[in-house]
Amino acid sequence: MDKEAQTTVNEENKLPNDPEVDEVKDNSEVVVQGTKPKWLNITAFLDEVSAEMDSQKLIHTEEFTLLEAMSALEIMDPKMDSGMYASKIKTYEEVVQLKLLPKASQLSVPQVIGIIDKLLCLEVMWFNGFSLAQTMFTCYYLFEPSDIDNPILHSYVQTLLKRTHYIRDSCMKAENYEEEDFSSHLFGLNLHPEIDDRVIEESLKNIEKDLTLKQNRVEGKLNAEDASVAPLQNEESKEADYVKALNARIKFTKNFFQIWKFLDKPECAGLPAASKLINSTFPLINTMKATSHLGLLPDNVFEYDISRRILGGSPPRKIEQFSQEKTFQQLESFFNHLGYLCNIKEYNTLYLIKRFFYEISDLNTTSVIRSKLFNLVYHQGKFFGKFSMVDTLKENATNLFQIPKVYFTKYKLIDSFLSELGKVHIRTLRVTAMNKARQRRKYTRLLEEWSIICLLYTSDAADEEDSV
Repeated sequence: MDKEAQTTVNEENKLPNDPEVDEVKDNSEVVVQGTKPKWLNITAFLDEVSAEMDSQKLIHTEEFTLLEAMSALEIMDPKMDSGMYASKIKTYEEVVQLKLLPKASQLSVPQVIGIIDKLLCLEVMWFNGFSLAQTMFTCYYLFEPSDIDNPILHSYVQTLLKRTHYIRDSCMKAENYEEEDFSSHLFGLNLHPEIDDRVIEESLKNIEKDLTLKQNRVEGKLNAEDASVAPLQNEESKEADYVKALNARIKFTKNFFQIWKFLDKPECAGLPAASKLINSTFPLINTMKATSHLGLLPDNVFEYDISRRILGGSPPRKIEQFSQEKTFQQLESFFNHLGYLCNIKEYNTLYLIKRFFYEISDLNTTSVIRSKLFNLVYHQGKFFGKFSMVDTLKENATNLFQIPKVYFTKYKLIDSFLSELGKVHIRTLRVTAMNKARQRRKYTRLLEEWSIICLLYTSDAADEEDSV
């Protein structure tokens, strides 16, 4: 053990004529033999010195400063040390090895409904700023979706992971979130972005077709060629309710997946189709809410403290789970806000678009909604993905202030000025898409940028006028 690793005593804290202190000093350099250091027991010395010390004093090495003290985690404190009780928490590999995780094929229909509803609740919590490690990935099945041998649950989990990948990517592109708004960290978790969208859509289509046949069987509407369709489960009296519940959940996740893909289409080309799907989603949410009582949660499928194993040295963070009532309420608000975004093309000037951003901000929307709004308005470096900011500013200036187009060719600095002005406009929209708490500080900096641009180009324009 080197000298820096030994406990030293500051000269200001040394007790005069103390033989034990001298003994510690004499033995401070320990000779290392091989790989086994000699340890010095200083417990008695620390007990004696601490009794003589006043409050707020600290014995420390020169390398251990206040910064290190403030950054340190208190070991053995359950509120700070994520390693406390971590041995009781099993990882996915451990529960599989110990055969604690139920086989997905052996899950009952109520258990599948319960798992889907809980995953939906955790997804909504992720929208509201909680991390993936403490929300969706508290479900063991998400770690290896290929191991799920239940077709309905396998299809749902695959779709959930790919949808999560798309939503996270949208928020990352917008760059308008803060840590308390949206947690983008993956913590090494795999969202399986390699899964082909066509595979997901085909799987959902087959599940939906099978459930529709089972519903027709219950209602006595089967054709002759479909007469051999098997029931979903053995209790005939509950078959109709179970089929209805699962059908609504599969259609909902299919709609949600397709809505996000339509919203991601370039130049806002998918907005009409997205709006139509959003309107058809509300009846499905109502059906899910009405059948939520049918769900049951099996044991050993969710581990809400698994973040202690995933997040390593981060302090554990206790979160309050959303109730089913709050989950469906949040879902309705979320899709209402998505539907509102589909009207963005009606706001065809910069002034109206800024007003639209202000309205969205006032609706207390999540960062997911605000990020998607920004990506709709500005993507691929262009306004609505089609027009450059210089052309957009010229068009707005002509329409709003009746500025002749010939004016834009009179001065050489016009395009340069409008280019810089366009950058500030984009930053303004980005800030407006942030949460209210962050906007004031960001707007202060933007005002400085506006003033600098105005002063710079006013003086340059005057110089150009004089030269002419």
